[in-house]
Amino acid sequence: MKCPKCGIENGSRSVCLKCGNFLNNKNVQRETDPEIKKQMQRTRRRLVLKSCTSSFLLMIVAFVGISALMFAIFYFLFRDMEWPTDAELSSEMASIQESEAATESVPAQTTVTIAD
Repeated sequence: MKCPKCGIENGSRSVCLKCGNFLNNKNVQRETDPEIKKQMQRTRRRLVLKSCTSSFLLMIVAFVGISALMFAIFYFLFRDMEWPTDAELSSEMASIQESEAATESVPAQTTVTIAD
């Protein structure tokens, strides 16, 4: 297609390579009847609302589906695991505290050497 502004041949492009002019200048007729305009606006609003609602519902379904999948994965990974009892945990905690108290009571010995 030849550009009407600069005369360059552009093939099947819709924008001129040289000047950037739009090559498909179609005269679009706009609706002037106010009743038809209102109807078109209502239709447009309805379509936007429908697409937003469907997107929101899709996100909720995806969230629930991913949550269920993660629950199933963690359930099957950890269902046969032997968890420590409260007595085992408290005895382990006491031994850790005793070992920390023992290391705190021993003063650290540092040696300083002075080079001549």
